[in-house]
Amino acid sequence: MKKENTLLYILWELYSNSRITYKQLSKKCNLSIVSCYNKVKELKNSGIIQKFTIEVNPKKLGYNLEVFIELEVLRESRKEVAQKICKMGKVKEVWEITGDTDLLIHAFFTDNEDLDDFISFLVKEFPQIKNIITRVILHKYEEAEKPWFIEILNSSEVGAKSGVKFFKSEGEQ
Repeated sequence: MKKENTLLYILWELYSNSRITYKQLSKKCNLSIVSCYNKVKELKNSGIIQKFTIEVNPKKLGYNLEVFIELEVLRESRKEVAQKICKMGKVKEVWEITGDTDLLIHAFFTDNEDLDDFISFLVKEFPQIKNIITRVILHKYEEAEKPWFIEILNSSEVGAKSGVKFFKSEGEQ
């Protein structure tokens, strides 16, 4: 592995397994444990790594319905509605979006009745909602083998903005 790819490789490994030890990571990157630790710290301090987390299989917990719900909301109420919905159970994320609708909710439900109860609650509790579009996920395809961010990190612009050098200039060690 080339030295200039070390930070990308560390990101790749952490993306694949955020529980990897510094000892294991250092072996994979051909670095000392201390160097690995310092590079991960640099990625965290620059804001590139925001947190280490796990991925939960909702179906194993009985949540068999994955849904995206689009909401058309009165303009002045978007932020307030989004913040309240974010705090609700079953909701993973809420985004404000462009297009025909204003908010996009990513949520999980046990079944159609559970989803129906949630939508009924939204209608009852949020008169600011003008329209609801529900999109049930039929099948989730496998994620790409490589992390989504690899191409982005290859651009020098991202490295300059983050303050982290992903590729060293010629002559730099």
